[in-house]
Amino acid sequence: MNFKDLIKWISGSGEKKQEVPAKPASNRRRHSRLECPEGKVFFADKGPYELLDLSFGGLRFTKKTADRNLDKSFPVIKPDEKFAASVVLGSVKLNVTLVLKNQTTDFAGCSFVDLSANHSKILSNFLKPRILAKSLHEISAGALKTDESAMKMRWFQGDENTQVFIWENDAGKPIKVEFYFLDYLIKMDEEKKLVQTGKIREGMPKTGFGRGDASAFAFFNTPSQKTLKIGQTIMEASVIPEPARGKIIENMEREERRLFQRYFPENDEKMIFSCDNPGNNKLLVTNLSLEGIAFLNDENLSKTFSPEKGEFSGVLRIGSESIEAKVQILYQNKQIMGGYLKLREGNSSERLAAYLAPRILAQSLEETQPPVEEYPFAPPGSRPYLYVGRHNTHILSLIAPVDRLVTGRIAYKDIILCFEKGKTVIYRSERGIVFPGEWEIPIETLERLDTFPEEARFTCTEILKTAKISEDVSKTWLKVLELV
Repeated sequence: MNFKDLIKWISGSGEKKQEVPAKPASNRRRHSRLECPEGKVFFADKGPYELLDLSFGGLRFTKKTADRNLDKSFPVIKPDEKFAASVVLGSVKLNVTLVLKNQTTDFAGCSFVDLSANHSKILSNFLKPRILAKSLHEISAGALKTDESAMKMRWFQGDENTQVFIWENDAGKPIKVEFYFLDYLIKMDEEKKLVQTGKIREGMPKTGFGRGDASAFAFFNTPSQKTLKIGQTIMEASVIPEPARGKIIENMEREERRLFQRYFPENDEKMIFSCDNPGNNKLLVTNLSLEGIAFLNDENLSKTFSPEKGEFSGVLRIGSESIEAKVQILYQNKQIMGGYLKLREGNSSERLAAYLAPRILAQSLEETQPPVEEYPFAPPGSRPYLYVGRHNTHILSLIAPVDRLVTGRIAYKDIILCFEKGKTVIYRSERGIVFPGEWEIPIETLERLDTFPEEARFTCTEILKTAKISEDVSKTWLKVLELV
C-alpha cells in the first residue's frame, strides 16, 4: 500500500461535493419532509431513481431515469403494496421495506414499514440537522448585551435551542461566530484564525434562550470531526444570509480538512525536532502533516531561538524513524510556531506517511452507540463498543468478562478485519463501505483474502495503540492481531 494514497483518502483530497440546499417542508404532514435530490432509490433491479423528498415516515421518488425521461419499464406497484427497496444517502445504503401510498405518472410516494432501530438512527442522523437548519430565523439581538460594541451582532434561533450569533464589522464581514446545536458549540474568531469545538459538560443545564456560558462547555483539544460535520450540514441547509453563511461553512470545511491532514500527538510518544543550529534546540512537535509542522513555543525558546530568515534544518524524530528535513516558519506566537516542512530524502515522504496515516485515522475515532440489536451469541456480562471515524473507519467489539473478544471488526478504506467464533477473516471491499452499526456484514459483496496484508496489519496495530479508546478494546484486539 502507498501510505500517501491512504492519507489522500483520509483527507478526501480531490473530492468535490455538490451543495444542494433543501427547501422548507410542508407543515401539513405528520412528518416534516425535506427535498433530497442527492439521494437515490433502487428496487426490482431497477434504478437509480431520484429521491425527491424524505421524512422519518417515508419518501417520494421520481419514475424518471438518469436521462430525465420516464422509465417505460417502471415496475407496476399496486396501492398499499409492500416491496423491498434500497435507499442511498451519500455513502450509506439502507435496505428497507416500503408500502405505496400514492402515485402519479411521474412520482411514487411511499411509507417505511418496520424500520430497524439502526436504520431509524441513520435516518434521524441524516434528517435532524437539516430540519434544525430549516427552523433557523433571525430575531432581534436587542435583548442581549454584547461587549463587542464596535461590531453589529446578528442572532438566529431555531428549534431545540439551535442558535447562531454573528458579529459583523462595518463592511458586513463576519468577525466572530458562536454556533450552538445539539449540546455542541463551535466558536470562530477571524482575527485570531481560531476555530474551537466543544460539548456541554455532563450535569450542566442545556443552553437556553441567549448565549450559553462558555464555562459550561468542554472544548476538544483535537477538533471534533462529528461536531464539524453536523454543524456544516446545518449551516449548508440554513437560510443564514451571505457572506456569513459561506464564511462559516468555509471555516468548518478548512478545519475539517486540516484535521484529516494533521496529527496531534495526544495519546502517543513525543515527536521531537532536533535542530542543526542554532543552539541544537530540541523542539516539541504539537502537530504534523506531510507538508506542515508546528512546535510548542515557550518564553525561554523565544529568547534564544531566532531562525535566520525563518528557515532552519534538523532531524524529525518520530517513533523509530529519524527524518532529515528543513522547516520554513510562517507564523509564531506565544504558544505555537509553525510552517512548511520540506523533507530531504526521496523516500522520506512515504516513511512519514506510514507514521501519520494510521494515527490520523485513530484520532478521528469517536465513541458512539453500538448496534441496538443484541448479538445472538453474547455471553452474560459482555459489553459492546463502537468507535466510528473518517469515512467508513470503525472498530466494533463485543467483549466478554476477563478481556475476551467475542466478535467484532476493524474497518478502514477497503480493508475489513472480522473476528467471530474464535477465527479471524480478512475481506476487501471495492466499495469500501460496511455499515458500522450492524453486527452482520454483506459477505456476498466482499472479497475474502487468503493472507493478511502486512501493511494492513501494521495500520490496524498502530490505530489500536494510538487511538483514544477503551483499554479493554485495544488489549483484546492486539491479542487477536498477534495470532493472525
